[in-house]
Amino acid sequence: EKMAQGPVLKPQAPAPAEKGPEERARFTVTHKESRHSVQLSLPSGQTVFDLKKALANHVNRGPSSKLTLMFRTGKLLGDSAKLDALSDEDKAGLLATGLELGPPVLVSLKVYHASKAAAGTTVMLDVLDTASFQEVKRALCDRYGAKATEVRLVTKKPGMTGFAGVKDSDRIQGLREVGAMGKLMDRVASGEAQPVAAPAGSIDVEVVHAKTGCNVVIQVQPDATILQLREATIKALGKTDLGEVTVVRASGGDLATELDTDLLAGRKEVMILGCDLPNPP
Repeated sequence: EKMAQGPVLKPQAPAPAEKGPEERARFTVTHKESRHSVQLSLPSGQTVFDLKKALANHVNRGPSSKLTLMFRTGKLLGDSAKLDALSDEDKAGLLATGLELGPPVLVSLKVYHASKAAAGTTVMLDVLDTASFQEVKRALCDRYGAKATEVRLVTKKPGMTGFAGVKDSDRIQGLREVGAMGKLMDRVASGEAQPVAAPAGSIDVEVVHAKTGCNVVIQVQPDATILQLREATIKALGKTDLGEVTVVRASGGDLATELDTDLLAGRKEVMILGCDLPNPP
């Protein structure tokens, strides 16, 4: 008699091995002139080209092609050079030129009417060198009390005779002038639109060190930004490096850095980290 055979069981494939944490290498890049430093970590298998892109993204400046990286000896690093081949000492001592690596700084940006009929109409704005086009548009609209829908920012592209619109999320990079179209610029050209008067007088803001409790009182305009408060604090303390003052706020059980573009919005007290303040708590 033949014995009935049951289903043939196929051997199970071994479970895939769990991947360990991705290996990353840490790099310290210092600007050759300003001496501002940035620390970044990148996965293995990257090149100098990848590090330059990561640096540009980190400091919100660009394009990354403007960056030149080198050893501390001054020997240049080519874009295709493998980062894994660098020694730990080299990774901790890279130098850069071409793009600033420090905190944002105010720059003058010229906004010009992009219509030939209104050529010569310009508006000068003070914005951060890391600003997005959306922030530029907001600053322009705030200057004249206009709506964002009343203006469109444009730039000239290489090889083009006309203008192309810009993405709000893109940053101005090295641009120091940008075109604008729309009802607002037409009203500026005709003289109908006039700058909104700045609020009169200043307010006292108590700046408190988040760790020591020491403080100093700073006078700023009611509509001041966090950046303007930082600048006023540095000036009052007789210092020059804006990086010595970081404005923070409580976030859960930790401290979070406030954006330079944020407004004080009536606050009379802020916290900072960084340099010492003169008045004890």
